[in-house]
Amino acid sequence: MAVYILSRRLKSVSGLPLVLLMSSFVLYDLGESVARLASVSDSALLLPWIRVQWVGVSLSSGTYLHFAVNFATGRPLRDRPWLVPIVYAVSA
Repeated sequence: MAVYILSRRLKSVSGLPLVLLMSSFVLYDLGESVARLASVSDSALLLPWIRVQWVGVSLSSGTYLHFAVNFATGRPLRDRPWLVPIVYAVSA
């Protein structure tokens, strides 16, 4: 699905936020799998992976807002670059 979107739909209104949403899920899944499959229980060693997981979780809220702004106006958010930091400030 990711290859299809990257090859065909990246220039559409929903292409970029969908790629960002998939990237946030990849970050979340990577951090989750490393933290769960680790054989050590030392929190100092697992903390970077837990942070990667939460970056993925927090990035997803900005991508959902990105979808909403794109579909409400009918034009891609990249046409209004000043609005991008405002939309992703939700993730911070």
